[in-house]
Amino acid sequence: MVESFWAVPDVATMRTPLTILREQATALTEQTNGLLVGQVETKQQTDGNLSVQLEATVPALNDYRVRILNYEQPIGLYPGRLSGTGMTVYETIDNEDDFVIVVKKVLSSQAIKNILTSLMSQVGEMSHSR
Repeated sequence: MVESFWAVPDVATMRTPLTILREQATALTEQTNGLLVGQVETKQQTDGNLSVQLEATVPALNDYRVRILNYEQPIGLYPGRLSGTGMTVYETIDNEDDFVIVVKKVLSSQAIKNILTSLMSQVGEMSHSR
């Protein structure tokens, strides 16, 4: 066997912003019984950073999508910049704890609740009119 000089870390227990947002996408889908589907997409930015976007999709409204959060991160994960619906400015995120705190604040905000209420009520109207 060849001796490896690589210092490959064990990342099995590491929670990245991508992992956390995927967990929240799943939670949204489960909590709304699929009326709203949480989706996470990643895109490489021109500066080499990664953009991770959390969206709510509404299958009953021709897959209408609303962006909930966007996190722009360097390859090292932090510090990054988080923006979201109802946020007037970017928040700088320095570590996983800060990320969780700000994501929780945004997802439980009145602005997001209003969006979810609007989307779910429109799906409800569609099912009553059939």
